[in-house]
Formats: sequence, structure tokens, C-alpha cells
Amino acid sequence: MSGKRITPEETARVLMECDRFLILTHRRPDGDTIGCASALTLALRACGKTAYAHVNPELTPRYARFLQPLYPPEGYVPDTVVSTDVPSLSQLPDNAMSYADAIDLAIDHHGTNAGFARLYCVDADAAACGELVYAIIRLLGVPLTSAMADALYAAISTDTGCFRYSNTTARTHRIVADLMDAGCDAAGLNFTLFEMRTPARVAIESAVMRGIVYYAGGAVAVARVTRALIDATGATEDDMESLSSLPKRIEGVRIGVTLYERHEGIKASVRTDKTVDASRICALVGGGGHPRAAGCTLYNTSERDAMIEDAETVILDAVRRTVEDLPWTT
Repeated sequence: MSGKRITPEETARVLMECDRFLILTHRRPDGDTIGCASALTLALRACGKTAYAHVNPELTPRYARFLQPLYPPEGYVPDTVVSTDVPSLSQLPDNAMSYADAIDLAIDHHGTNAGFARLYCVDADAAACGELVYAIIRLLGVPLTSAMADALYAAISTDTGCFRYSNTTARTHRIVADLMDAGCDAAGLNFTLFEMRTPARVAIESAVMRGIVYYAGGAVAVARVTRALIDATGATEDDMESLSSLPKRIEGVRIGVTLYERHEGIKASVRTDKTVDASRICALVGGGGHPRAAGCTLYNTSERDAMIEDAETVILDAVRRTVEDLPWTT
């Protein structure tokens, strides 16, 4: 890591000393990166700062309400660039790459954060980056508005699977209680983020579940999301959110792998129980993430002739090398 690591208290002081902010989010933005960027932008404005969230071209309708109203005017030039929930420069959207060498502060909860910013505040024990941003906002001393609370709830609830994942802690629930006291619409957000399904989502989810293949006596489950399946169902990025959690929900599955065939290559998302470190599996093939949830790119655009079956072989080999007690039959 080339940057300097600082505490949440130091982060709050840095934010108060700076102005003219631009907040960056990551590629294929989820609720955590969007919620953090939204809440932090609003908090900085409440401090009397000029702050905007950078345009994310991959923003989906599910999260548009949080970010789009905070986009900067044309020609805006920031003095301070901050990233939220971005573990590495490779995760920046293409339109943010011009800021790659100018990021002043990275706020993140990935233990694998590459330290690309001048300063970085990382809490790998946080269930979501939203927990860290919440702490920083409280240190800024501004009142927690309902808009900030909604954004932080979206951040924390999505990264904890609506508080079902093992990363959920007592601290998580205490923070959420404070968000609800601040006026967060928890029930409405729960429906929008976790219950509502489009017809395309129902179609692709059903197809993915029917196509799951089991290995190692059912301890490993692999789902394939092919380009043909996406086209046939008409699924959008919004519809495909959280598909990665499906294989791991099956009884007896310790390691769930979801393979995505995308225009830029084949990617894998790995979800595991507490006996297996997902980040170790993905690290073997150039990826990373969290102990229970990680990912990697198995083939990029230059290797587009590689088949999804090849990617499955590669990731299963990484599983074999990482977990020695699985009952493989061959």
C-alpha cells in the first residue's frame, strides 16, 4: 500500500479541512457503494461543503434515487476526490479513471484494499462500508437526516443480505436502530431492495436454479448465468443483482459459485459458509474480496473464445486447492 492509513477520527478532521468534493463509486454499483456516496455527499453538504457524487454510467434504477440527484453540474472541477467501497483502481468505472492518480481519500471495508489513495480509512471488521461512513458522519457532528439514514440503510442492508449474512453483528443492529430513529424507511426499502421482482428477474432466477450443478457430494454448487440466458429472459443488471447468493442458499452447500458470461469476459462470484474463506479461493486466480463473499475475473475480453465450461474448471480447481476436506469423487 502506498497511501497512509488513517482512523475514522482523522478522516473526519480531513473532511472538515477540505472542500469541493467529488465522491467516486465502483463498477456495477451495489447498495453499499451508492448508499455510502449518497450519505457522505449529503453529510458534507450539511457541513457547508460543496460536494457531488460522480456520475456512474452503470447505475441501475434500483439505486438511482440515491445518486442521480447528487450528480455535479457540467464542468465541475473538484479539489478533493474521495472513493467509497472501492477496493482497487480496477474497480473504478471507465469515466472515473481520469481520477485514478488523484484520489485523496479512500473509505472502504475491504481488507484487501490496495491503498491506492493518498489517505485511506479501512475497517475490515465492518459488515458494510456503510457502517464506517455512518461512524464518520457521526464524527462530523451533523444531524443524521432521513435521507442520509435511507442511504446508509441501503448500504448496510444490501451488504448483509438484509441482515441474514454472517457478517451481521450487534454493531450492525445498533447502527440500524439509530438509522430508524433518524427516520429511515426500513419497511419500504426492504420491499424495494429485497422483495420486489420484475418478470425478467423471476425468469432468470428460475432458470439459474434449474441449471445448478453439484460437486463434492453437494458441498459445492455452481450456477451459470450465460449471455444466452440473459438475452432470452431480458434480464438487466438490476435483475441480476444478488443472483450470486442463490447457490449458497441450498441445504448442504458450503461453497456456492456463480459464473457470469459478460461482454468483457467471464466472472465468478464465490459465497461460502464460515468454514471456508472465499477470498482465498479467488486469490488463487487473481481475485479477492471478503471471507464469505469474493470474486474474480477468469477470462477477459482478449480471451473471449474461452468457454464458460473452462471457467468452471478453473474455479473448481481453485476450490480443490483451497479446501482439502471436500469429498471429491474424481
